[in-house]
Amino acid sequence: MNKITTQRFVYATLVTLLTIIFFAIFYFQPHWGLMDDASLIYDLVPTMRQQGIFNTSWQYAVNDISGWGMFRPLYPLMAFVIYLPGILWGSTFAFLWNACISILVLIFSTKIFAKIFRLNTIYVLVALACFFYQYDWFQHPSLQEKIVLFLGTVFCFFCDRLGKEINLKLLSVTLVVFILGVGSKASFMIYYSIGFWIFIANQSGLILHRKIRKKNIFTFLCLLVLGIFALSFFAYISSQGAYTKQYDYRKIIPNLFTINGVFFMAPILIGAVFNFKNKLPLIHWTPIVGVCAFLVLFLPWGISAYIQSIIGVIYSCLLVQIIFQQSFIRKERILIFLCLLSVMVCGYRSTSMFVRLHDLGKALEHIKTSSDIVLSTIWMPCDEGAHATKRYLLAENKNINIRFWSPDQGYHGKVFLYDSALCSLPNRVHTPAGCISEEIFTGVWNRSFRMAKFSCE
Repeated sequence: MNKITTQRFVYATLVTLLTIIFFAIFYFQPHWGLMDDASLIYDLVPTMRQQGIFNTSWQYAVNDISGWGMFRPLYPLMAFVIYLPGILWGSTFAFLWNACISILVLIFSTKIFAKIFRLNTIYVLVALACFFYQYDWFQHPSLQEKIVLFLGTVFCFFCDRLGKEINLKLLSVTLVVFILGVGSKASFMIYYSIGFWIFIANQSGLILHRKIRKKNIFTFLCLLVLGIFALSFFAYISSQGAYTKQYDYRKIIPNLFTINGVFFMAPILIGAVFNFKNKLPLIHWTPIVGVCAFLVLFLPWGISAYIQSIIGVIYSCLLVQIIFQQSFIRKERILIFLCLLSVMVCGYRSTSMFVRLHDLGKALEHIKTSSDIVLSTIWMPCDEGAHATKRYLLAENKNINIRFWSPDQGYHGKVFLYDSALCSLPNRVHTPAGCISEEIFTGVWNRSFRMAKFSCE
């Protein structure tokens, strides 16, 4: 393919990706999920409508500190914006609205960072479309990574401007964005690290030529002190909640030597060698700094599943930087390969995640209309999912005994509602060894939600 044909192929691919996502939502009509959806649509958003957005957000932030060890006063506002249309017009509308917001945030962030890192925006978008867990944004409207990425991108944009032109107005706006970012989630500190590095990288020329002035030093100290204060604040907050006490530095080495650890470490090492070899300026090191900041923050916790979505844009920038700046690589061929890969990833993720939620909704309909099941106890191997399912049924005036199941309780004689990913049995098995399953409900996909009663030896 020539350059013009390749460009058209890339644009056609991006349009295809959008079509796949929105078609999957329209076609499968997904039900609400099993993570945060139930508590948001039945508790938080109705409370905000009754007591006001700001009062509820403040109360949520206070309770969030003691209950979860987190500080997220902006989370209720995000939930209100995304979930209210779904409460008024149905879950499908919420998923469509969330998809629009997610896509706009990803495009905005990609465009800003590609410009800062001097990369081709289209190349980064195609690489991002191959990022497996980025699609979790579409399955889970509750993920606050959207607002973290948005505010993080805006913060980095102003840090880039500050590094080139320091004035009080720019600094004031940057500080306001920083404060808002701190109110989004602790993972905003990843983007603080990126923004701070961008500022230093842009100031490096002045340092080499000894043209540093008082306002440069003052701005540097402001950003540094803010970062130290925010890190200390988050460290204190995380010590207050039972949830964040799972943060353990002993997990670093085990998490590092996993497939996910290798997935992130490999481009860091390759990129570092490439930058050293070519003696690239500090700004080209920024994607590596961002991925390293992600690992520093999350290795003591875990770096799998939707957690990776917070760094998808930066990781994609790093890949593009490594691959497309090599003189010996045929860029058109690599780009076409990434386009084909992105369609496969998008097709699988969009179909699999929305068919699961579709089948979950059908399973709940089956439960509500089956007299035999109403009298049974239904077991689910996911605690949060069991609570959510019970709330969905209670909203329909169906007080059915939905209980969380743990492996020590056994399988024999129990009715289970489960799938292979969102609420799976141990080792994601379809039927436990030594058991025979009596099918009660089966979804349209054999890895999706199903109901079965097990008879075991």
